This record gives sequence, C-alpha cells and structure tokens, in this order.
Amino acid sequence: MDWAKVEKSSKTIKTINKLSFGVGIIMVAFSVLILLFSYFWTDYGLILMLTHTRPFLDQLNTLANFGNTHREVLAWTYFLLIAGMFGMQILIFLPKLLARLSAKILFVTAGITTFLFSLAYPFLSYDIFTYLFSAKTVWVYQANPYLTAPESFASTDLWVSFMRNIQFTYPYGAVSLLYSLIPMIIFSGRRFILNFFGLKLMNAIVFYLAGLILFRLGSNKKVFSIWFFNPLLLIELLANSHNDLLMIGLFFLSLFYLRRKEIKKAWAALLASVFTKYVSIIGLPAVFLSEAKRRCFFRILSVGLVVLLGLQTNRPNQAWYYTWIYMFLPLIKLKTSSWGVIYLIGFLLLTHYFSFIRSGFWGGAKLIPNSQLLFYFLVILVVFIELDLWKMAVSKLGLIFKKS
Repeated sequence: MDWAKVEKSSKTIKTINKLSFGVGIIMVAFSVLILLFSYFWTDYGLILMLTHTRPFLDQLNTLANFGNTHREVLAWTYFLLIAGMFGMQILIFLPKLLARLSAKILFVTAGITTFLFSLAYPFLSYDIFTYLFSAKTVWVYQANPYLTAPESFASTDLWVSFMRNIQFTYPYGAVSLLYSLIPMIIFSGRRFILNFFGLKLMNAIVFYLAGLILFRLGSNKKVFSIWFFNPLLLIELLANSHNDLLMIGLFFLSLFYLRRKEIKKAWAALLASVFTKYVSIIGLPAVFLSEAKRRCFFRILSVGLVVLLGLQTNRPNQAWYYTWIYMFLPLIKLKTSSWGVIYLIGFLLLTHYFSFIRSGFWGGAKLIPNSQLLFYFLVILVVFIELDLWKMAVSKLGLIFKKS
C-alpha cells in the first residue's frame, strides 16, 4: 500500500470538509440573520390578533416598533445581507472552489438554510395571507373564494385585518388552493399560527425537492449556487412564500418524468403546475420536443419572459415575477460568465426593496439610480455572451482598424 497517497488523499478530504463546513456556517449564519430581521416587520394587525390570546407574543410588538423607528439602519442592514448572500452565491459557483466542496455537506447545509428561510416572516409580501384566507373561506365558511372576496368577512374575521387587496377574489389556480388547504385540514381553519407555519414548512419541502430534481436533471453541484443558495429565490419563494414556488417545482417534476419517458405522469405534473399559476402554460410545447430542441425552446422562453415582464407598465420589475425564468434557466447550460450576470440581475431586483424598507412606502427613490436601464443592459449582456456577439464585435472592430 502506498501510504504517501493515502495520507495525501486523507489531507485532501480534510481540506474539502473544512471548506464545505466553512461555506455551510456562513450560509446558515445568513439564514439566521434574515430570519431574525424578517420579524421586525410583523404586521400590527397580526400582532394584535395573536397577543389577544397569547400575551407572551407581545415581544413581536417590541420588534415591530423598533423596525418602524430604525428604518434607515435596517434598510442598510438588508442591503448588506443580500450583498453578502450574493457574494457567497458567486463564490460557490466558481468552478475551482465548487470542485473542492463536498456535495453531502452542501446538501445538509441546503436543508438547514431552506428550513430557516421558510420560517421567516414574509416581510416583503402579504400574498401568503391571501392563500391562507382563501383556504379558510373554503374550509371554514364553505364559500367559493373565486366568487367571494375576503372583504365580505372583514367585520367578523380578524385575519382580514392584516391582509391586502381584500376586495379581490382568489386569482390563482385550483391546485394552489388545494395546496393551501392541506394545513387547514390538518390543523383546523381557525388556528392561524399552525396554518401559517404549516404552509411555510410545506414550501420548504417543495423547495428542497425541487432542488433535488434539478440536481438529477443535470445541474450537478452548480445547483447549490443556482437554486439552494440563490438569494432571489430564498427571499421570494421561501421567506415571502410566493406560490410561484409550487408552480416551478411541479414544472421541474414534469421534466423529470419526461426524462424517464413517463409521459402520463409528466402531463399530470405539468397540468398541476399550470393550475397552480397559469404562466407555466408557456412551457407546454416542451412535452413534444426532443432534449436538444427543448433546451433551445427554453432559451427562447427565458428571453421572451424577460421581454414580456419588461413591457408591463403597471408593476414593472416586481422581483418575484423573475423567479419564473428559473423554470428554464437551470436547464439550458449557460456559460459561467452569463450566470455571473444573471446573479447580478437578481441582486439588482432585490435592491428595489431598499426604499420600501427605508420609507415604508412603495415607489420611492431606488438605491441604485437608473436601475431599470442597468437591468436591461445586463439582460442584453447575457444575450451577447451566449451568442458570442461580443467576440464577433471585437473581431469586426479589429478588421476595421487593420483596413484603416
């Protein structure tokens, strides 16, 4: 036995484990900080309802008061947190470092971070309260949320006091409604805390399984940077709890079954995705395409979605809308430099919340001036990189200078 090789191998394993544990500790630390940070923004209506029967939760009132009186400090805290996570995302994607990290340790870290982010208060969105109350409308009031708006119960149900857009009926698909009903059925519809955390923990399971499916579909260890440790996805899909997560997860599941030639299951998963949130219907032709054509189709959809979202004038650049593109991006084998630009776009989108945290109102001055133009510049840059237009432009410039 070559003991020198054994000793070298042992040292390599120790180095890999140390690096992986280091990455894990940093990511878990960010998760804990975001978890704590999120509860500074607990809605006063929710606090009032909870403390009526659980006086010990009055500590939430202290946190909320601190958040409202220290907005400037907390806005910059938010910026530093997302900047730190963005830095880790880039670092983990670097091929040389990624090759030296242990997949097992990273999966454990991903499980912990997923769990912690799922417990965070949805400090930048109220959509989860719509999901929960729509399920309650069915389970408790035996009414149709597609016909009955939450404002109908404003005088009798305290849950309505911390909701937004209560004048509108339920706008999502039946699968999303059924999904939100699960914690209601388990815990009964009148127990808010159990339903709230039940739905959030279900999201954690969906998020983790979606990442595992991506890993199986060929994302390999890049999945940790693309999915598990992606600050845009962690904040929008887990902390803010948008039901886009279920739509994307079911879409991945349909692709997994397609890969295994289980067409009926693929159709079932795809239709479930569509009837969660209807936007995934644009991926329907993928069922009929070969693997190579499917990849090309997903490239077109990725660019097309960005263009369509950019054309909307009523709610431009809502960050969670751009999570839809992650139905396709991890599956089209982009260049490393393209991913770097895409991560920067995600970071830019998250900075749009800075002014809201600082002022408490939407529509304030953005942290980054002309961020809309910067956004489009970065999108065009990705297209240039992927089509090698940059090299073509440099080559033509070289020819022009030679002739002159």
